[in-house]
Amino acid sequence: MKKSENEYLEYDVRMRAQAGTTATFRAVVAAYIIYLGVTLIRGAINGGGSEKFPLWAGWLFGLLFIACGAGFGVYIFKRWRADVEAARLLPPEEEPEETLATETEESRGEEPLTAEAVSEDPRGEENRADGTAPAGSEKGERL
Repeated sequence: MKKSENEYLEYDVRMRAQAGTTATFRAVVAAYIIYLGVTLIRGAINGGGSEKFPLWAGWLFGLLFIACGAGFGVYIFKRWRADVEAARLLPPEEEPEETLATETEESRGEEPLTAEAVSEDPRGEENRADGTAPAGSEKGERL
């Protein structure tokens, strides 16, 4: 029996929980916006409209609030899906390798640049630990 691809997915627990919590709080806000829209419409219908708040204004603002709440709900769902996808852990063969080596250094036959080989000059310039200047300055002269 073949397992589906979803069974192999693993997630960063903290990021996935944060995505769910954020989506829940946003959903509460969206529901409250929709509730305000329904209340505006209900108030306009029950009040029969008045000079200060006419019937058409109650319907207009009520429907506007409902549309905004629904649109926010769509945004919440899309954002939740993106956050859950960002929390997915890559299998070991798909993880990108991190290196500080550049192609130009490798193509010139130099050693790859490592974090230990770079030091910060008091003048604000980066220099190599072996005493040569960076590749872009004065043809790698000695300091």
